[in-house]
Amino acid sequence: MMPFCYRCASELKEGVPPGDDRVRQYCQHCGYVHYTNPTLLVAVVLYCGDKLFWARRMIDPAKGLWSFPSGFIESGETPQQAASRELFEETKISIPSEDMLLMSIGSVVSIDQVYMSFRCPVKQLLDASITAETAEWGWFSEGEAPWETMAYPELEPNFRQIYQWAQNDRFSIRIGEVSYSGHYQQFPLHD
Repeated sequence: MMPFCYRCASELKEGVPPGDDRVRQYCQHCGYVHYTNPTLLVAVVLYCGDKLFWARRMIDPAKGLWSFPSGFIESGETPQQAASRELFEETKISIPSEDMLLMSIGSVVSIDQVYMSFRCPVKQLLDASITAETAEWGWFSEGEAPWETMAYPELEPNFRQIYQWAQNDRFSIRIGEVSYSGHYQQFPLHD
């Protein structure tokens, strides 16, 4: 919540601004509307044959649990550039942004986040580094994956689907959302 207007420093009011249909903070003095929009994040799925790259998180949220490298898109970069940067920051694996292929777009409505996941095939199992954000890493087949200690267990069906896609090297683009209850729903794409 913002207490004061960016433009004129008057106190912001919460309500439906004139001409709008949602409750927002706005300034009755100058008309400024303070919009709050979802945060954009990226995730990277590296795969080689039937193995996916997992990283155990060194920082919150989900510190100590396993997931794929991920993070926030910064101003001035494309989602693919963010994916490449986040992968490097977390693992020291350097893959050009143009090698990042869109795999999914998912909304986590309860925390106002939108994730764009990118896949990246590699020809060999790459070595990573332990960093300030990654405590441990590994390449895992579906049977070896750290399912019991994964960061976001509601996404297990998605991760398993990625394994199936990787085994056949046939991917689709997926759209879905995590509801307030934590249930993941996937929506079919239409041609």
